[in-house]
Amino acid sequence: MTLSQSHSFTKPTKAIIIILVGLMAGTLYPILSGEISDPFAMVNGIIIGLLGSTLIAAVELYGPTSHDRNTGFLSRVVGKSVLYTVCLVFLILIVLVLSRSLQYDLEVIDYVRSDAFYSLVFEEDFFIIMLYTLFLSTCVIFTNQISRKMGQGVLWNFITGKYHHPKEEERIFMFLDLKGSTQLAEQLGGIRFSNYINDFFYDITPAILEAKGEIYRYVGDEIVVSWDIKRGLRDANCVRAFFLARHALRKHREKYLKRYGTIPAFRAGYHCGKVVVGEIGKIKSQISFSGEVMYLASQIEQECKTFRRENLISIDLLKKISLPGIYEMKPVSNVTQKSGRQIDLYTIKEIEFEQPF
Repeated sequence: MTLSQSHSFTKPTKAIIIILVGLMAGTLYPILSGEISDPFAMVNGIIIGLLGSTLIAAVELYGPTSHDRNTGFLSRVVGKSVLYTVCLVFLILIVLVLSRSLQYDLEVIDYVRSDAFYSLVFEEDFFIIMLYTLFLSTCVIFTNQISRKMGQGVLWNFITGKYHHPKEEERIFMFLDLKGSTQLAEQLGGIRFSNYINDFFYDITPAILEAKGEIYRYVGDEIVVSWDIKRGLRDANCVRAFFLARHALRKHREKYLKRYGTIPAFRAGYHCGKVVVGEIGKIKSQISFSGEVMYLASQIEQECKTFRRENLISIDLLKKISLPGIYEMKPVSNVTQKSGRQIDLYTIKEIEFEQPF
């Protein structure tokens, strides 16, 4: 089972990291260019690094991402790098003009009309600054895009070697499967069905992330989600993910009816327990989970079909969760471990907002 997110940074944490990198880069340039003794150069570097990295963090982490679906990896990296470089060059120019005007005791307009401004743009190291900015922007965008492709946290775990030696962790798993996919594939055809699944995964992902879920594998029409035990239990996040995903699909009801003539429905199985997490493979390395918990979580999801339930959750996990008042649980059946132990299964219903499609 491939892990796509074993340790995830929150958006504020990522923003802080990007801003700190920008501050370091802004401070480093005057040092590399031999201007460390110039207070104006150092202050300019700090201001440019702070403002520029804040801009990148705001757009990358909080800006719209819908256009990314229709853009290839290379196009995104190149396009964003050029765009950010242009914006940062204008920012640098503004900061330097204001700084030099103050330094030379001139009005901004007078400075722009002076030979000093011409020298700044065409004779000093402004072109090198542009290349430096392009290089740093490309590094940030490339790293962010690679991290998104690998899964949040995976790149960092590989870099730090967190799971180079296997470790045991207690985690919660949700196996979420699209209903009626075989019939839908026949009705829609290969290409449309593939688009249907992509839309389904794309539309429920914000709900899963809102519930602090970690998406770590897509298997056909199934998505496997994991939580570390504390994060999954907090505010019943693991349970909330299922119902948030349902609400998200309702918002896109008209889109699905128009494009495909049907609205996605899904089922989910939950279990928790200890798994071994480790890095495997040499050519195509992965961080993987192993343990009976994975098998049982998948089996519980399959039992949803047998008992015609939208979700089933093991008593082992249910005992640990403090369910909010909007949820109620009902016993359904049980599932048998390899050891022979039987685990009771429950289904959870959302009382306040339960509305069938």
